Amino acid sequence: IPLNGTHTYAKTQKLAMNCVHIVNPASVYELRIGYNRPNYLNLQNSASGPNIAAQLGLRNLLQEPIAFGLPNISITNMSGLGPGTFIPSTQRTNSYQLFQEITLTRGRHSVKTGADIRKLNYNDLTERQQNGQLGFTGGLTANPASASNTGSALADALLGLPLTATGSAQSLAGAYNGFSYGFFVQDYWKVKQRVTLYLDMRYDVTPRMAEKLNHLSALERLYPGGRGLL
Repeated sequence: IPLNGTHTYAKTQKLAMNCVHIVNPASVYELRIGYNRPNYLNLQNSASGPNIAAQLGLRNLLQEPIAFGLPNISITNMSGLGPGTFIPSTQRTNSYQLFQEITLTRGRHSVKTGADIRKLNYNDLTERQQNGQLGFTGGLTANPASASNTGSALADALLGLPLTATGSAQSLAGAYNGFSYGFFVQDYWKVKQRVTLYLDMRYDVTPRMAEKLNHLSALERLYPGGRGLL
């Protein structure tokens, strides 16, 4: 059936820059900048095309062109139509990194200290029943006096009489932003000719991510009785 299938698109883009500056024979500064952008799309073949659900007379559904397509149609004892429940499904991530450190050589000690700062932007679009979902079971063409032995799901479908009809007009899209901060100190201490002691300390802070339109919530279980946080 035309426009009934799906297609997948995946692409990753990366960028990295590294700068090393020798301040003096005993001091070296290093700066790294990185960017990573994986992009994944799983769409109906009719995405961004005609609004097929509206052409079939279905109303009060999501009006996003990227989500346009056939409704999910199930017919008892027959193969159904439609792409499935969670189509379209897209994930696009933008990850930024700023890393810098300085290395100091003093006698038997080689000390590194610096910071690793990252920003994450995660965009998710996974819709559910955005083009409607119709279920034909034969229950509406069955004889009420003998419902278990009569009725045809195909007849229900040909008559346009679904037993169940569901849909969604609300997008489940989310755009999440967050930062992480890491600070570290490392010491390579040459205690003796054949003995080197490695000391390392790192402190990381990762605050809770925030959603662009404040659609992210969490449950604070330690609060008496529990409470929701936006």
